[in-house]
Parts: sequence; structure tokens; C-alpha cells
Amino acid sequence: MNRRDVLKSSSLILGYAITGGTAVAVLNGCTVDKTPDWVPMNLSHEQAVLAEHLAETILPASTSGKPGATDAQVVRFIDAVLDSYAPEEKTAFIDNLSLFDSMAMKKYDTGYTQLDQDQRLEVMEDMMGGDPMQRKAFRDFRGNTIVGFCYSEVGAKQVLKFDPVPGHPYQGCIDFEDVGTIWSITR
Repeated sequence: MNRRDVLKSSSLILGYAITGGTAVAVLNGCTVDKTPDWVPMNLSHEQAVLAEHLAETILPASTSGKPGATDAQVVRFIDAVLDSYAPEEKTAFIDNLSLFDSMAMKKYDTGYTQLDQDQRLEVMEDMMGGDPMQRKAFRDFRGNTIVGFCYSEVGAKQVLKFDPVPGHPYQGCIDFEDVGTIWSITR
């Protein structure tokens, strides 16, 4: 799992695989609290720490200087977007975070946040190949991570192609090869 593969799949995820709550939050202009003393509103402190480690495993900062999920404050986006979820979706999403810890405990006798990067990736791979509930938990979390990253200023301006005045000059139809990357849709 690398940054290029994850971001390539983002167009698919943004197109059809995000939950209704995430789509509603994005369409309503979900904003992220950027204050230094941020406190999660929907996640407990421990759940927020776990979510941050999970997101950074999915989209780590690169050695070439590209930002990762932590730089984009994805966990803050995930916490904020949970406000738009139906109560049962929100509960299921939060409960599913514990599946990652359970998988880590089963495999390594310790919690997910205590693992090194290679072990975290192995747990992610086990979740991707696990039972239907584990696969859904992974897909839902990955989708929110990618949307949160692409929706952030860091992701939009430093990773995606950003044009503050898109479409100038107007070109009705251009090949993807001419564009060369996925366009940012925010800020």
C-alpha cells in the first residue's frame, strides 16, 4: 500500500464509495477545528490517537517531503464528519475502530498504537482480507482518510493539482494525460 496507489483510488472512493454521512459533511462544507488545543467531540482521546495512527499508516508522510495524514489533520476531519452520520452509522464507525486494536492484540499481544510501521501494515492487510465486518471497517476508515486528506488544505495544495481559478482558459475536453494528476476540489 503506497501513497500513489491510495491516491489513484481516491477518484473511485470520492466517486461512489464514501458513506452518506461523509458525502453530506463534504457537501455542507465540513470544517476542521485547527486550534492547537483541539479536543475531539465524537471520539474519545484514545480513539482519536488510534485513528491518527491508522490514518498515518494509510497515508504516511513521504521521505521526499510530501505530507501525510497527520500533517493534513485527517483525524480532526474524521471527528468532525461523524456529526453528519446517522446515529447508528456513527456508533458502528466508532465501534469498528476497536477491530484494528483487536487484530493487533490477536497478532502481536499489544495495541495498534504500540506497533511499528511494518506491523501496522500487516494488521491493515489482515483487516483487508478478514471477515466482512473487518473489511468494511477498513474500507470505511480508508475512505474517510482519503476524503479528509484530499479535502484538507495540505492535501489539496501540496499533493493534488490546485488551481485557484479552474478552467481558465476554458478547454472543453482534455485528455487525462494532459492534466497528469487528480485535481483538488477545495480551497
